[in-house]
Amino acid sequence: MVILITVGLPARGKSYISQKLLRSLTWLGYNVKVFNAGTLRRKLISLENLNETYFNENAKDTRDKIAYECFSQLLQWMENSDEDHKISIFDATNTTLARRKKLVDMVNDRWKVIFIESIVDSPQIIDENIKMKQFSPDYQNTDQNTALEDFKVRISYYENIYKSLTIDEGISFIKTINVGEKMELYNVKGTLENDVIFFINNIIITRPIIYLSRHGESQYNTVGKLGGDSSITENGQQYAKLLSQYINDEHENNLSQLKIYTSTLNRTKQTASFIQDNDLLVHNRKELDEIHAGKFDGYTYKQISDEFPDEAVARSADKLNYRYPMGESYKDLINRTKSIIMEAETNTQPTIIISHQATLRVIYAYFMGISSKDIPHIQIPLHTVIKLIPYSHSYKKEVIKLL
Repeated sequence: MVILITVGLPARGKSYISQKLLRSLTWLGYNVKVFNAGTLRRKLISLENLNETYFNENAKDTRDKIAYECFSQLLQWMENSDEDHKISIFDATNTTLARRKKLVDMVNDRWKVIFIESIVDSPQIIDENIKMKQFSPDYQNTDQNTALEDFKVRISYYENIYKSLTIDEGISFIKTINVGEKMELYNVKGTLENDVIFFINNIIITRPIIYLSRHGESQYNTVGKLGGDSSITENGQQYAKLLSQYINDEHENNLSQLKIYTSTLNRTKQTASFIQDNDLLVHNRKELDEIHAGKFDGYTYKQISDEFPDEAVARSADKLNYRYPMGESYKDLINRTKSIIMEAETNTQPTIIISHQATLRVIYAYFMGISSKDIPHIQIPLHTVIKLIPYSHSYKKEVIKLL
């Protein structure tokens, strides 16, 4: 079990990082919870009583008291469960040496602690982050200019007391500079730590719209067979044409900026082939192939149940971890799709992924922050587009049934 603690000035992306890690690590199967000091402060101090004096040096003790109360709630959550793979994230500024030392002392060596500092010195990134603060709950019913000026004053108070992490503090840390432009690590080792580093290093400010679609109906779909490399049916071709028209309408018949991915299997490549643009490069990626059914490739579920009842029972009991004999599990798919998911999320242009039900379950779960245990039960219907739209720290979806 691990505690992650953010460090940094306001408008440096600490909450964005916290929510990204919450979504990503939950997808990997960790039990993750974020504790935000600002959220607790808003519960304890009404907006009417909150003014700029709360953020100056005279109110330091009040801010620390709220932060320590929030961290105490985090520690209580860590203690009140025997579950493995628990990760808590303390989302606050934590800009002073004294605050950080106190937090480490409160943990008292019960769990591993890693500090995550977000340093931003790019004026463009800072300005973009500050503009987002006008939507903060702190500025309800406040006009944009007043909110922005107030927040800049708030930043100036923190700048006066800010101490960046150094190895002299003797604590493990990850520093990200200008949103992944550069990273510094100190005493950070392990599988979880590598996952944290991986996801932080793949954070961008401007995220693209992402379209997810299964291939058009295939010959195997019509008879309920697993796997294979069959072609799409007439219905599948009709869907592919409708999908092409939808994408063209979405992008006003200008597809040159669109990035399209398919698996290496015929049914996805055939579906993509109807999207016409001379400059459009289709990327056929092995990572997007359907879950490998192993020796059951070409079987129906009824055949598996009739001929291999023990396998059918095992799969039904634990679909997440069940691995087809000589094939794959959903856990394998999670590992297989990590790189392509990061590539899609960090693209600068809109992206469409045409793939298969199991694979798209995994990809959809990542973007929507769905726990790995629920992945095998997500519905990804045929002949439907799922449009993922970046929204705040996450995504919102639109579901478009085309056929």
